[in-house]
This record gives sequence, C-alpha cells and structure tokens, in this order.
Amino acid sequence: MGNSTLLKRLSEAQYVSLILFATLILNLIFFFVIGVFDSKSYEVIEEPKLGELQKIFPDDCWANSELAELWSCESLLDTQFGYDELHWEDNSDGCSLAELKFYFNEEVFIEFVVFKNLDDEVLFNRNFKIKTAWVTFNEDGVVSNIFELKNEQGSQWLDINKSISSIGFEVVSAYPGIEFNGASPFLECALQEVSFYGRLKDGV
Repeated sequence: MGNSTLLKRLSEAQYVSLILFATLILNLIFFFVIGVFDSKSYEVIEEPKLGELQKIFPDDCWANSELAELWSCESLLDTQFGYDELHWEDNSDGCSLAELKFYFNEEVFIEFVVFKNLDDEVLFNRNFKIKTAWVTFNEDGVVSNIFELKNEQGSQWLDINKSISSIGFEVVSAYPGIEFNGASPFLECALQEVSFYGRLKDGV
C-alpha cells in the first residue's frame, strides 16, 4: 500500500471523525437550548400561603325557613357585632327540611365549625334542636358525611379542613322540644350561633 493511499484513508477517517464530533456538538447545543426554553416555559405554581387560625365571619347567609326578622340566619352571626343574645328559629317547622347556608366573598380555608345550642335553659328544652345534617360546599351539590350534634347546651364542633366559598347545612333529623316546668314544647327549630374558624389565603 502506497503512502498516498494511506494518507488518503487517514484523511477520510479524520474527516468522518470531524463530522461525528461536529454533529455531537450541535446536538448538545440543541438540547441545551431546548432545555433552557422548556424551563422558562413552565411557571412554578405555588400554593397560596395561609394566615393564622382565626374566627372568620361569613359575608352573607340564607335560611329556607325563618320565624321572623329577629330570628333570621343573621342572628346566628351576631357575635361579630359584640353580642350573642339573638338566635335563629325556623317558621314552626320543627327543623323539617331546614337549610342554612353561609357565603364568603372570597375562598377561605375552614378548619372547623362550631354549633352552639340555645343558652336559655327554658328555650333549649322547649324548642326543636338539630340532631343530624348534611354539609354542602360551594353550591355544587357536593356533600360530606352526615354529622350529628348532641342534645345538650353548649358548643359542639365539626371538622371541615377545606377551602370553600360557601357552606350549607341540610337538616335530616331533630330532637323534639319537651314540656318544661309545666310549659308546652314549641314547634320551632332553634340554634344560638354558628361560628367558623380557619385561615385566610395569602397569609392575611
């Protein structure tokens, strides 16, 4: 084999190697550029920060049955005005199919709800009281498991642990009023207060 043939083959091999090397470099540059653009095209979505646990007041409420203005659903929220003398009563329906709904202007994270039966012993015994109810969220018909309240005075809480913009309670059953100190029972369903505890979004 002559020297010219050997040099020709070496130069061909070098040429092929150079082409492969250049192709490798171009591929690396391509994948690097694509990776940079991909990383910029996806934004990291952070979960909103939650503030401290606090009592959160709804911005509005609704009840499908109310005895009168003084016994409307707003009376369940009167502690925000510095007193707790009023309470809700239905229109002599004995809690039958009673519904209460509460609305927030923006989504909030509710950890738990506190239900308070009537403070007045006479009224507590003579009125109907909520026994079991469903919970609904955000006007979408989604319900949680049914919950049950005890037939006793004082406060009882229900865990929620959910971000919501509205929440409703649909009564399933009730404790009937009883005769007390010789006085006949009432036909109205009654509840002293409903309080919401949770955290506002964005650390407020």
